[in-house]
Amino acid sequence: MVLKKNIMERNKRRKKLILKLIIGSIPIIGIIVFIIYNYITYGDEKDKFYQSSISGLVIEKSYTWQTGRTNTYLMYNGLSLELSFDKESQLSIGDSIYKKSNTYIYDVYKKNHKGRYEHSGTYDFNEVY
Repeated sequence: MVLKKNIMERNKRRKKLILKLIIGSIPIIGIIVFIIYNYITYGDEKDKFYQSSISGLVIEKSYTWQTGRTNTYLMYNGLSLELSFDKESQLSIGDSIYKKSNTYIYDVYKKNHKGRYEHSGTYDFNEVY
């Protein structure tokens, strides 16, 4: 009887331990999935940006919750450019961007007080992350 009771208690402890391990691994698995998702998404955007030729206006600005420290700028053609908050002054809605294909270098043009676009700066997509 005592032996049976000890075996039952040991089985209960094992079940509790297994349950704790399963519950404890759920956040870890979630974090891993989140990191993989961001890596895939970031890689796709980076490749699209590199391959594309851009000449157009920034039409929308939004906050990116995945990375937490960037603003996303949407172009007229559906491409997006993510800049960290400390680079926020580089780009705003209504600015014009020009970029040749197969490069990460892009030029930003801002309107002056006369309403004409003038060169504001040349930036590297890789340096804004």
